[in-house]
Amino acid sequence: GTTHETVAAGDVTDDAMMIVENLHATATVEIGGDATGSFVSWVTIPPGYPPAVIPVASSLASTYLKSDTASTPVRVTLVKIVAPA
Repeated sequence: GTTHETVAAGDVTDDAMMIVENLHATATVEIGGDATGSFVSWVTIPPGYPPAVIPVASSLASTYLKSDTASTPVRVTLVKIVAPA
């Protein structure tokens, strides 16, 4: 919807990346955080643009998405980063 909603990244304690894709044809999606009840935008993904990649750590586990259109389809992929063996 047009209010921000939390994206549950789980108990992320290792380094990871979150890939967010806007799948809507006309709506804009924003990625951000919550500062005392107010949404603070970090990244804006217009329709048709490539996915945004943001770092995820335990300090960023409360990531929020916001859209200018209700029921905007968004794909979120969490990629854990590990050292090569």
